[in-house]
Amino acid sequence: MNTPRFFAAFGKGDFIKYQGKRLGFWDVIGSGITPYGYIYSLAYQHAVFPDPTIPLFGDCGAWTYRKQDTPTLFQDIVDAQWAIRSYQKRLHPNQETYVTAPDHILFANLSRCQREARREFNWINARNFLELAKTQLPHTTPVAVAHGLSVCERIRAALDLIKLGYKLIGLGGLATIGNVSHALTIIQTVANQLHGSTSLHIFGLCAPRYARAFAQLPRVYSFDGSTHIREAFQGNFLQTVEDKLVRHHTEKERITIPLCHCYPCRHLKKLGIEPRCCNTRPNNLGRVVHNLKSLVTAQRNAQTNRQILLIAGVAKKLNHKAPAIELYCSPLFKATRRYADATANEFYLLSTLHGVVHPQQILEPYECNPYKLTPFQRHAWCNKVINQLRAIAPLGAEFVILGGRQYYAGIIEPLEAAQLYTVTTPLAGLAIGRKLHWLKVNTPSFRQLSLGI
Repeated sequence: MNTPRFFAAFGKGDFIKYQGKRLGFWDVIGSGITPYGYIYSLAYQHAVFPDPTIPLFGDCGAWTYRKQDTPTLFQDIVDAQWAIRSYQKRLHPNQETYVTAPDHILFANLSRCQREARREFNWINARNFLELAKTQLPHTTPVAVAHGLSVCERIRAALDLIKLGYKLIGLGGLATIGNVSHALTIIQTVANQLHGSTSLHIFGLCAPRYARAFAQLPRVYSFDGSTHIREAFQGNFLQTVEDKLVRHHTEKERITIPLCHCYPCRHLKKLGIEPRCCNTRPNNLGRVVHNLKSLVTAQRNAQTNRQILLIAGVAKKLNHKAPAIELYCSPLFKATRRYADATANEFYLLSTLHGVVHPQQILEPYECNPYKLTPFQRHAWCNKVINQLRAIAPLGAEFVILGGRQYYAGIIEPLEAAQLYTVTTPLAGLAIGRKLHWLKVNTPSFRQLSLGI
């Protein structure tokens, strides 16, 4: 399976002020599941820029001048030489960098003369940009966009760009189609016509459903999007539910969204920022960070398609040995088991004594309170569980932990640290009554059978 690179968009003023410093939202998102890099536009004068350790993708800003017959930015005429100079001002010589040749978007409502002028503009600048980049931006990967009013025209444009020497071809203008199936058909059709080591970059499509499809297309090298920013400034707080994103609308005067325990939200709280409220710009930018974390987590879940449920053990047990799934017998555990039986294809139990336990493993009754472990014992238990989970789960799997803080604190960060896994805790911060309510609401009344035919 292909793992395409996601470049998250940032704009001219996307920074948080803290102790006299300007922090880009990439400084707040933390480690673990993060974008591969960030995409920026030459149409903006950026206030802050990611450090040289973060890969960057430069876009020429074609959407900004889409209505102009002669493209201009900052009163300068956009051409290959102007783009080269503009990229040079922003790039570090040792940074992994992708730079896009100047292009002009084709629209069906343009006159024939306008369309031909734009096609000529795209060809001339793609040719000149590649030659200039070889000498003036030798450590970058040049990208050219294959435009077209039909799939056939896009294919011809892509093949012409390959003949020029481009190894990475961009496809844009697909976000305005609005039909997911149609957009993916165009991408796959163009991808099937490529040859050699040529790959595609997809502009503006980053929803988890696209990420899943891109992972099935070996020719899709990378993609980008600005969903995290757009949704944040529309007042939407995104929550990851498996491989989907759920919107919660924020309010100015009060907080109606449950507390989030993701790393960005915990870190933002220390900075005095509340992303669940939309009454200040710092709160809005904090929501950008949270939304981005939710977006990349949902993308990863969509691409891996492997979810493992982890159920925390409880104090109340039978007085005789039994399979682990039967040994624990509190009302909360029984409700959790019903949820697992109805929704999970794979689940294990978390025991304070044994670590990760298969549901059918025979256990003797035991007494081991997770709240009474010493720091040394707790550290040893976390390491044991992490090693056990790594042994049973493929890289990229999602763990869903149904249990209290003592069953996930110290586990989440190591598992997510190198982008190996994702971890979600839907019951975090809830009292027992609210946990029971959540489990009841989210447990289907029947399990739909899936037949592999």
